[in-house]
Amino acid sequence: MQDEDPRKQDERWELASWAANEGIWDWDMRTNQVYHSAVWYKMFGYEPGEVPDTSWTWESLLHPDDAVRVIAERRAHIEGRTPQYYSEHRVRCQDGQYRWFLSRGKVIRDAAGNPVRMIGFYTNIEESIRDRLRLKRQNEALKSLYEISLRAIGDEAHDVTLTAILDRIREFMAADKAYLNIYDPEDDIMRTHSTSGAVGPYVQESHRGNYLVGKIWEAGDYLYVDNYSQWQDKAPIPDAGAIRSACGVPLKLGLEILGVISVAFATRRQVLPEEVDMLRQFAAITALVIRNRQMSFDLLEENYQRATLEISLYQSERIDFLNELLEGKPMSTRRVAMQAARVGLPPQSGYLAMVAGNDCDAAQIAMQSPLLQSTLSLTAWRRAGQLYLLSPQPLPTNDRLELSQRAEELRQAIRERTGLVISRLGVGLHCPGLKDIAAGYYQAAEALEFGQRIYPKRTVHHYLDIGMLRILARNGDRSQIDLFIRHTLGKLLDYDREKNAHLVETLVAILQGRSLHSVAEELFVHPKTLLFRKHRIEEILGESLDNPMLRMNLELAFQLHELRGKK
Repeated sequence: MQDEDPRKQDERWELASWAANEGIWDWDMRTNQVYHSAVWYKMFGYEPGEVPDTSWTWESLLHPDDAVRVIAERRAHIEGRTPQYYSEHRVRCQDGQYRWFLSRGKVIRDAAGNPVRMIGFYTNIEESIRDRLRLKRQNEALKSLYEISLRAIGDEAHDVTLTAILDRIREFMAADKAYLNIYDPEDDIMRTHSTSGAVGPYVQESHRGNYLVGKIWEAGDYLYVDNYSQWQDKAPIPDAGAIRSACGVPLKLGLEILGVISVAFATRRQVLPEEVDMLRQFAAITALVIRNRQMSFDLLEENYQRATLEISLYQSERIDFLNELLEGKPMSTRRVAMQAARVGLPPQSGYLAMVAGNDCDAAQIAMQSPLLQSTLSLTAWRRAGQLYLLSPQPLPTNDRLELSQRAEELRQAIRERTGLVISRLGVGLHCPGLKDIAAGYYQAAEALEFGQRIYPKRTVHHYLDIGMLRILARNGDRSQIDLFIRHTLGKLLDYDREKNAHLVETLVAILQGRSLHSVAEELFVHPKTLLFRKHRIEEILGESLDNPMLRMNLELAFQLHELRGKK
């Protein structure tokens, strides 16, 4: 039986192609020639014969992101691994645009089972894919709205939530940039709150009717601007020249406009009605978050004012109480506890007593005492022309470095809170309770008086820093001598008593001024052992033995310790 006339066969293909509105292709795998129907050419925008009828031509028209997958799908069918060839992919049309098509095909095999021919159809599914993607975007947007709604209800981090919403809006709109502006009623202006996309840090302020934000605010409705970079009312922002089209919606609660959300595109594109509708829904959620944010700010302000008023009410009573303690007014332990509770001081806590130098603005800082009390638990008041500071210090420590560091932190915090500078601060020993603060302030005043003479470059002077001058100031008070020895040599004596490390003996030899080599020979130890002992002594004392003031205090402490032992 002779083969059918090819012309009659082509006519039937053409009739079938026109009837089904599908482009037919017939690939002779032996010659690599491909027959394309007229509808196939028309579907891709070509004239019949305009492109070579080979399989290589078809492969060159595939979208680069789809080519590997599509060729693999065709190969799987040719090799018999799939019952038919079925593929959705993009093809480059004559105008250079890629459009979505569905390609279906079937392999014809010879008697030996070898593939000799493959016949199939192309169908334009651009609209179907567009609808599918649109539905997917809407579902993702609805999911985002649901998640954001839950977050807006339960999350108190409103600014973080607003930024997250803006990111979701930009993703849904497939925009290059997005902006959130919030209305400031005090200045009657729209001000940038946050941005999304490669915008850069900047704050835009828009009055009603100015720029895109101001026009949306004025109209109270959605606005779209085409060819934005040439628009006479474009905002003077760094990225304005890169914007080709933009749109935005107001953030409404009833008739009130709380802000504006706008998005920008690097290409000129129309915004679909369903996108505008979804943008309005995002805007409604954003407006609720902004209102909750404002209510939170109002509540914080109200609570702060209430707390400040409460602190102010007993502030004067607290200072009177503290001054009575400093003046030595007789009080029982019970009365001290009751008075402390009434003025808001923890009676069971320890305290750190501090006196500031006369060059600070004591009056101004004392006026800020309610603020310092609410933020730092710090009481500040004027006494005898100086600034007195009292801070709870629960840890019962007299470590000079630790207490000095705490005082320095408070000095810096006062500057941050009030803007006023305390250049020098005297610090007393740790006060176990309120009844001990009189001694603490006496020590702090002495530390400030003598410390600035000894260490003029320091900002914090601790009572233990003034060493011998403190002893002389006390006129040989035995209790103060014991205190001086304990705080100068106590740790070293205790360590030697526990470890039998011979550190005291080593320190005495070092203080006599001989070289380390001669000291090592005198003590019958290796120079490295002596060096190790010296470093250990410095670790325990918390300071280098190269400090002449420390060496003087240590020598005096040894002499007083020896005299006390003889007595």
